[in-house]
Amino acid sequence: MVQYSRAVPSKRDIPDLLRSVGGVLFAVGAVLVLIRESGHHGWGDFAQLLVVSIPAVFLYLLALGVLEDTPSTSDEKAQPWQSVLMVVAILLVPVVLLELLHWLGANTGHVLYGAGVFAVTALFAGYGVRRARVSYAALLAGLSLLLTWLLVWEEILGHPSANTYRWLLVAAAVLLFVFAARLARASAIGAGELATAGGIAAVMAGVLGVIIGSVVGAFSGLSRVFSSGSETSSFSSGSGSISGFPPVRVPGSVGSRISSASGRRISHISSNPHIPHIPPISRIPHNPVILHSHHISSNPFAIHTNGLQHFGWDLYLLVVSLALVWIGSRVRVRGLGYVGGVGLLAFVFSVGDQVTRLEFGHTPTTSIVGWPLALLIIGLAGLAAPIFYRRES
Repeated sequence: MVQYSRAVPSKRDIPDLLRSVGGVLFAVGAVLVLIRESGHHGWGDFAQLLVVSIPAVFLYLLALGVLEDTPSTSDEKAQPWQSVLMVVAILLVPVVLLELLHWLGANTGHVLYGAGVFAVTALFAGYGVRRARVSYAALLAGLSLLLTWLLVWEEILGHPSANTYRWLLVAAAVLLFVFAARLARASAIGAGELATAGGIAAVMAGVLGVIIGSVVGAFSGLSRVFSSGSETSSFSSGSGSISGFPPVRVPGSVGSRISSASGRRISHISSNPHIPHIPPISRIPHNPVILHSHHISSNPFAIHTNGLQHFGWDLYLLVVSLALVWIGSRVRVRGLGYVGGVGLLAFVFSVGDQVTRLEFGHTPTTSIVGWPLALLIIGLAGLAAPIFYRRES
């Protein structure tokens, strides 16, 4: 009841509500103007830069409390409207930086420019956490650092594989968890949000294989359909048929008369010197084995990729998700629990749909031996363990 009464705005909260809604609408309107005027007949590069930079700078300074006296102490969190305006301003920072690079004539599609954009975004978000004490800005800072990490390594390694990206995500998650732990020891604001960014990186490492395996499994199914279709069409064009049509059968007496009559006509025509003799074309024997061995390489749906899901990554996804849910409940950080819940849903999808079988072209099985039976046994053992622990103690 107390939480519900806090959610209902009072007369004191009306200015906070108006400022929050006004800042969001102001930013959304600026982005819409940029989208409509970024065509061939739109405004120039400098005008497009001003369209997004003015709202971003104004909202950022307003959230910092520079434009007005916003009373705050070192232990006090930001006011709600400050959090809203800070988040909106930080979301506009990458857009502003990209427009600035475009106005300067830089290649915005270069990987290092993208890494620089997100690195600067992380700096603005970190300063917002320190100055305005906006905890949500720490999450944006962590995600910006994560993107910077991936883009820098992409430039160093030169288009790394999906498996390499997974290990880069695991390494980034470890680094973000270490930074979050140091912030928590210092009782600094934003530790939970930075840990949430690390949880997102850790779960993404396991979910990436589920996505790739699902796509490969879908295309493997299409490959089997097209392969079986090609073999069926090849068998249908066997002996006695023309262009896939079945041979026409006629009664024996009628067929013999037609055959004798047509034989006399053909011999008469072939004896004519004005018509050259055309040798019969030998029919190429059909060999379905050869076609079956070559249809995969010529199939446009045949996919050769890495980063597929297997037992090890399913186990990793389960353990990491459970750890995030448990840690989030212990330290009372909702973000970790939400991210862990998403990871558990991805695990259920991977094991339930049997992505590890579909990606190799196998059909799903109905047996409960494996993950279902193992989880049931482990779950019951975990529920019964506290009873025996109390008896021993």
